Amino acid sequence: MRPEATTRTRARGSKAASAGAASGRTGPQVDTPRGIRLGWPGLRGRAAAASAGTWKGGRPSLANRIHAIYPGTFDPPTNGHLDIVRRGLRLFSRVTVAVSAHPSKAPVFSFEERRAFFLEEFRGTAGVEVVSFEQELLVGFARRIGAQAIIRGLRAVSDFDYEFQMTLMNRRLDDELETIFLMPSEQYSFISSSLVKEVASLGGDISRLAPPSVCKALAGRLKA
Repeated sequence: MRPEATTRTRARGSKAASAGAASGRTGPQVDTPRGIRLGWPGLRGRAAAASAGTWKGGRPSLANRIHAIYPGTFDPPTNGHLDIVRRGLRLFSRVTVAVSAHPSKAPVFSFEERRAFFLEEFRGTAGVEVVSFEQELLVGFARRIGAQAIIRGLRAVSDFDYEFQMTLMNRRLDDELETIFLMPSEQYSFISSSLVKEVASLGGDISRLAPPSVCKALAGRLKA
């Protein structure tokens, strides 16, 4: 490229940057692997300070310290749940899987068993931790561990009705804690924990629905 062409290109970029500043478009930015700058206007307050940084190897730099929490009953974890965690790692430098109780459900697996399933699948994966919590508001727990966002998986429109209500309630309790909806891969979009248990109880093959550790444990539990 000719020297004058390079100069013009740089000047044009400087003008664009100045125009952005003049228009008042401020806020944290993230550089994607392709160089596209994405703003995170929803991450306010304590999250805003942690959101700026650069992407390395398809993930945010660990210097960003964007910490998201992925809560759920996970009884048991399915391939869809695992897919959501992996997708979360593309967006956040740290994802905490929070295994919780559900007042209207009698779980097949204990807290420790459900936690162990995730630990087995993500052993050696940087940025993932698995914890359990109960008898506590999610927003309070998220605040206590320093999370700035909640990850929720959406399989269909029917999921959104419930999730929308919960998001508004969480926002009322803590308006600095954002909810991020992620959709699993198409091959996992129909899977649920209850469906996995039902298929397994009737002798069906669940090897494509859940990780091997869950398949083995569920087979043993149903025989007992």
